[in-house]
Amino acid sequence: MVINLHPYTNDADEERTGLQPTEIEVLGIQFPYFSLPVSSGRDMANIVEAAALNYKLKLLGHDAAKELDEKLIGNFLRKAASS
Repeated sequence: MVINLHPYTNDADEERTGLQPTEIEVLGIQFPYFSLPVSSGRDMANIVEAAALNYKLKLLGHDAAKELDEKLIGNFLRKAASS
């Protein structure tokens, strides 16, 4: 797992949902790649730990970002059908 911590900027166009996984090749081996925006005064250890736990849960079959996306789309479709 490769995590790139970079300064947070308001104008950055970043993918924040985690629905589109990216990988990086290191010495011929593919690793999952995460680019996390951070700002001063934040606990970097907790941010990295949360990213690692989320990745571990994905490997075990629980994709929280995908489940949230499906619930939101389902809610929108139900509301559109009832209107």
